[in-house]
Amino acid sequence: MESGELQKVHFVTGKGGVGKSTFAAALAYSEALKGKKVLLVELGDESFYQHFFLLSKIQFQPVEIKPNFFCAHWVGEQCLRDYLKHLIKSESLIKLFWENPVTKSLVHAAPGLSELSILGKITSGIRHHGPALDFDVIVVDAYATGHFQALLMAPEGLQATLKSGPIFEQGRSIKSVLQNPAITQFHILSLCEEFPLIEALDLEKFLIDYGAKNIQLWLNKVLPLDRDLQKEIYDYLHEKKQRQDNALKILDQKKVYILPWVLKNSVWDVLEGLFPALNSRGPNENK
Repeated sequence: MESGELQKVHFVTGKGGVGKSTFAAALAYSEALKGKKVLLVELGDESFYQHFFLLSKIQFQPVEIKPNFFCAHWVGEQCLRDYLKHLIKSESLIKLFWENPVTKSLVHAAPGLSELSILGKITSGIRHHGPALDFDVIVVDAYATGHFQALLMAPEGLQATLKSGPIFEQGRSIKSVLQNPAITQFHILSLCEEFPLIEALDLEKFLIDYGAKNIQLWLNKVLPLDRDLQKEIYDYLHEKKQRQDNALKILDQKKVYILPWVLKNSVWDVLEGLFPALNSRGPNENK
């Protein structure tokens, strides 16, 4: 990171299934192409990017997948262990601490500690507290809406419980970074549909009440109605059919049931469009 420049942090969130992981990857890659050193951080138990980038595994330590473009997969327990290693600087003592069943149960039971560890790791370079993150930009493919709110509330929850002390101070410093518009930007992704959009607007209100000042609302998969889409739709469907044919070859002779892609907008029309496939099952296959 160039001297004097503030590290930038982008959180990408939204309702599950709206395409936030693809958006986060596109945002990170666009920054890398501008010459920035970028880390794309994936939160959660399972790795989407491992399959997306066709990699054998994405781990806690960042791996470079394109010039200036790194990717990592973080969970709270790993972030806490990394922080303890930074403080204690002894792998043997860390192992002794981590393998103690009492300590481990306390770590898992402490409300908000996992989330606080993740936020602490993300903001460690900016706050000069914990292992440094030598990147110009960090893009966080964060949790979906509800879990994301719990992530942001972790510092306040522990502050309310502890009232004072080092964790209290860490929570306060983390939140100050998240509220700083020169450092942190929030991206809320939604489909251009009623229910995900209502959820996105509720999340925007939550972030405003939280004190966030740099919030962008994005609508994904909006049809470009200003041009003729006939060829684009044909090419898209042709490629989709090729992928579908390849997938069916994997199944070989395995018995499967096919649900059609129902090209309707009404919820009820979609449900009724699935009826023929549902009713085509044999009499002993309704359980």
